[in-house]
Amino acid sequence: MALKPNDVCYAVAIEDGDDLWVPLWIKRSSKGGIYVFWPHGCVEGEDPGSPHVSYHRDGTYHSKSYEQVTMPPQKRHPLLGDFKRCEHLGIF
Repeated sequence: MALKPNDVCYAVAIEDGDDLWVPLWIKRSSKGGIYVFWPHGCVEGEDPGSPHVSYHRDGTYHSKSYEQVTMPPQKRHPLLGDFKRCEHLGIF
């Protein structure tokens, strides 16, 4: 995942004894969109596309996995101004 200036990234981590797992991370882009990524296995040297859900500033929501659209785009509440809503972004 490439970060651009003014992007913000958050990780969700689980500590299990001496192990630390990162089941997903969230990126808030400088353009105002929200992206939720989760780790995926891939063959070394290949990049099939990070599985993720996207919630764009205009309210467009969709999910992709391995370069395939897994959920057609939906229109939701735009991420403009003083956004004070809850939106379900998927089950992980």
